[in-house]
Amino acid sequence: MKVVLAQTAPLWGDAKGSGQAVLQSLSQVPPSTRMVLLPELWSCSYDNPRMEHHAKESPGLLDALAAWARDRRSGVLAGSLPWPVDGGMVNRTWLLNDTGSPVGFYDKTHLFPLLDEDRVFLPGSVPFFFDVDGFSWGSAICYDIRFPEYIRALALGGIDVLAVVAEWPRSRLLAWRTLVQARAIENQIYVLACNRCGEGGGEVWGGHSMVVAPDGTVLAEGGDGEELLVVDLELRKVRDMRRALPMWDHRRRELYEAVRAMEHPEASSPESSR
Repeated sequence: MKVVLAQTAPLWGDAKGSGQAVLQSLSQVPPSTRMVLLPELWSCSYDNPRMEHHAKESPGLLDALAAWARDRRSGVLAGSLPWPVDGGMVNRTWLLNDTGSPVGFYDKTHLFPLLDEDRVFLPGSVPFFFDVDGFSWGSAICYDIRFPEYIRALALGGIDVLAVVAEWPRSRLLAWRTLVQARAIENQIYVLACNRCGEGGGEVWGGHSMVVAPDGTVLAEGGDGEELLVVDLELRKVRDMRRALPMWDHRRRELYEAVRAMEHPEASSPESSR
């Protein structure tokens, strides 16, 4: 299955301009592509003071992506967009199938307080699974990958591929690479991690989108600028890895439940227990 990660540089606070730039980038997507990923908040980035305005633009941007998907017969995991809901907004990624129809969505579960995301968006609470050509996929957004127990729950749900859309800064690229590879290795899954690049809001964003195989091999990695990463995924590699190292059969579930029972509900961080 051919997949494309579209590493783009959103225009800070310019949803319409970003939408035009993304469609221009997608014009270079090769034929027979089955799935395209976009970065987190690709329409406006973290222009928090005007996020409600940008959220009003999001349905129109999604319609434009749907038209592209229908024309090119390719699915799109539409990065994420600020999306209006009852009571506020969410940071939402939509899945469009190859007819341009919305299949489902995922609202970011773990909101990043250093960007005041928890003051702008409501947190999601429901994971999102979908199937494409025999592959089972799960979705995550940026900060989610710092929570291995959440990604393990998706893996226990049967995913072969984790799709991560992100807006990760260049200053933490070491963490980005390490976490993406770790989530692949410890769960024996493909991880497709599409990050934005460029500058905005006084920050330089990291780029270096990655496709990592179930054994941790980096199959493709972007640079600092805008580009398309094109990779073919092979489902047998997931199966072969799990046969070669059947770690799922070696899990001590009774031990994990005992450890969970020890967790103190008020211990929100290691510092709080000292």
